[in-house]
Amino acid sequence: MNSSNNFKTSDIYKKEYSVLEKAQELPNNKHIAIDTLWEEYALLSKQYEQLLRLTVKLTNINDKSQKKLMTANEHIENTNAELALKNSQITSSIRYARRIQRVILPLPEKMGRTFANHFIIYKPKDIVSGDFYWFTKTKDKIFLAVIDCTGHGVPGAFLSMIAHTLLNQIVNENPSIEPATILELLHINIRAVLRQETGETHDGMDVCLCQIDNHKIKFSGAKRPLFHVSQNELIQIKGDRKSIGGLQKEEQRNFSNHEISVQTGDMLYLFTDGITDQNNLAGKKFGSRQLKILLQEIASKEVNEQKQIILNKLQTHQQQESQRDDITLIGIRF
Repeated sequence: MNSSNNFKTSDIYKKEYSVLEKAQELPNNKHIAIDTLWEEYALLSKQYEQLLRLTVKLTNINDKSQKKLMTANEHIENTNAELALKNSQITSSIRYARRIQRVILPLPEKMGRTFANHFIIYKPKDIVSGDFYWFTKTKDKIFLAVIDCTGHGVPGAFLSMIAHTLLNQIVNENPSIEPATILELLHINIRAVLRQETGETHDGMDVCLCQIDNHKIKFSGAKRPLFHVSQNELIQIKGDRKSIGGLQKEEQRNFSNHEISVQTGDMLYLFTDGITDQNNLAGKKFGSRQLKILLQEIASKEVNEQKQIILNKLQTHQQQESQRDDITLIGIRF
């Protein structure tokens, strides 16, 4: 209660006690004036009325506040229920999109028939992924690629579907096409499909692409390298420092072919930057150097054992830190 009420509840109780004491003494003490006692009773009664009115007022205010609070809580509960329903519907749609996206990935049996000894690490950050790997066989050539589309999640997944369709189209039209030419045509088509000439979007992708003809490899990379381990030595073949799609300042974007020969027992590693960019709790990245050292150390081991070692090493580095990006790494033994 504030000072404007001119009394406190505790004061009323004190006065009430005082008046009662005087009233009890009245039969034995003729010095107590009845008029004075009556005035005190009247004043006490008036203060009780004030207290009663104030209590009623506060009770009404409290009732209104309770009603407002109940209404607000009900609104929050309804809103939360609606959000939960929409989130469930969106998640269900995205999970269905994951099923569609997984369909574009090469069948394990098909990969296994071509590469008897290989492993695949494929860890999307979200339900759907901006990473994907692509594999196709023509009459006399094998093509294998690991692609990292801009972003992750739903935007990256949409772009991956477009890239997959374009890659199939390019190779189907020219089965003997070289990797660098594939990347150049992919770049042109991505920019056309996304209408990037107008500058509205700058999305694109990084690609590690190999054409395999027995033990002869032609590699072309768009901001991605290829790791080749032979006789316990790791060799990095660098790609061009250009992406597929996005801004283009040069008149025509060209990519380079790199030819290498592999021996029986050699390993090739194709990967996106998700693993090297993964940070730990201290913010330190896994890093390209650590990956090189690790792959060189384990390249002679059985491919499934390599896969488990890489995953364990990544988990040890990452600990409780959340995954930063989609992760894809493929290892092939010749």
